[in-house]
Amino acid sequence: MQFKCWSILTLAPLACLLGGGCASITNPARSDIVRVATFFNSQRIWLNFDAPPTREPQGLKFSVFLTASDRELGVFGDGTIHVDLFQTQGTPDSAANRVHLKRWSFNAEQARPFRAKKPTRYGWGYGLRLPWGDLDVRGKEIQIIVSFERRDGRVISGLPQYLKVPP
Repeated sequence: MQFKCWSILTLAPLACLLGGGCASITNPARSDIVRVATFFNSQRIWLNFDAPPTREPQGLKFSVFLTASDRELGVFGDGTIHVDLFQTQGTPDSAANRVHLKRWSFNAEQARPFRAKKPTRYGWGYGLRLPWGDLDVRGKEIQIIVSFERRDGRVISGLPQYLKVPP
């Protein structure tokens, strides 16, 4: 009986590694993030959380990839992902013409449910689905900036993304 218990305990981590279902073991979170990239599917950005769904946008979804210092493909990060939502007014290239509306923050544990289950051609990433609550941004120009706050305090920001929310 002891042999069987020992075998199960020994084989479980091996099965986890070979089965690919334990991303945290095979892909530990990295703290040496040097780049943040975001990808928006132009056909499927807007989310509605009503049941049954309506056509009113109530949030957005997109992918985030964090790149470590020694890799070109995405890795999971050991820090905090911040997503800032701004409403832009006038020319979008001026920081003075934007109003900060909302910030979402996810530490490594809170970001775990958003982790990809398998790597893409860009590596491992996060699929964020973010509701904006009571904000009324329908028909407005918005800007999304995703940043990653490393454990050493350094903040790595991705490029700003400009979007027009449907009315």
